[in-house]
Amino acid sequence: MPSESLERLLARLDELKRHAGAREAERTLKTLSLLAVHHFPDADSLIRFHEMLLFLRAYPQSRTVLNRVERILPSFPRRIELLRRSDADLDAFEELEMSGIAGTSLTSIFSYYIARWLARRHATEAEIDWEGYEDTARLGASWPRFLPLLEEDALVEANVPYLSWLRAARGRSNRDIPWLIERFERLPIPEREKAEAYDALKLWIRWKPADFRATRTGMKMRVRDIFYQEEPLLRRSDVSLAREMNGPPLPLNRLARREGAHVLDVIRDTSTIRYRE
Repeated sequence: MPSESLERLLARLDELKRHAGAREAERTLKTLSLLAVHHFPDADSLIRFHEMLLFLRAYPQSRTVLNRVERILPSFPRRIELLRRSDADLDAFEELEMSGIAGTSLTSIFSYYIARWLARRHATEAEIDWEGYEDTARLGASWPRFLPLLEEDALVEANVPYLSWLRAARGRSNRDIPWLIERFERLPIPEREKAEAYDALKLWIRWKPADFRATRTGMKMRVRDIFYQEEPLLRRSDVSLAREMNGPPLPLNRLARREGAHVLDVIRDTSTIRYRE
């Protein structure tokens, strides 16, 4: 018996994810099992599968469906690497709305505060994308503050080798982002001026998360209870915003300092991986 086509399986999963009940959960589980061993020849089909898996993780029909989804998601770095080795077009992963899939990277001009956070939390995963950077005049305006001899070189050289100066100053043990951020942090000027000086450089930073938990694919918080979608999903017309706003306030839990810091890190991971600050 010939195997079902990838398109047909994806279409079926897309339909099943919206339904609830034991029978639908069983059909979803079977479809997931078939897709888990299927070959994905292009980025678009793999992205579709990824987004449906995230939907099912957020609205699982049953514990078995959730467990199956959780076992499939860690396979995405390997799946993307297979696409890369096959010379498939990976441009779709660079689209803004698709950012954050495990095994991919994102590039953006991040603010000083996000760049500083990346330097502290993801120092080995983030790097400045110097290729094509042409705003060298911006470097000459700020770098002499922490590379004093650079100003003298700039007076006699038409094309100052800024990157050579940077690499010589930071040494072999450091990376560009942590070293630069540390230099800006040490400047004897107010925090706001440090941010303005760094932001004026307009540096493109490429971040490829090595920590699976920092990606959309693997990012989640521990919860005490899991809600399983045993009834049909609510429609927008089923919810009254006015009624909800006028209802009793939601309970608040005070977090310990360490737990609160962890939540803030997850929030920063979430916003950065989605190009939001």
